[in-house]
Amino acid sequence: DDPKQPHFVEPKFNQSFTYAEIQEITNNFEKPIGEGGSGNVYYGRLANGTEVAVKEIKESLPRGTKEFVSE
Repeated sequence: DDPKQPHFVEPKFNQSFTYAEIQEITNNFEKPIGEGGSGNVYYGRLANGTEVAVKEIKESLPRGTKEFVSE
């Protein structure tokens, strides 16, 4: 494996978090790592050390949740 290549892990289950938990996971949205059609994407780290990308949704989008899920 090339360490310079991004590593993607297929999610095996979905987990829900409160907004306060997401703020903690992302260190208050400190590190933006990208932008999708439905919002910004932020770097985060779960309590167990797993690195994650946290995507926000722009509620003002006409397609809203459907576009967010398709990304």
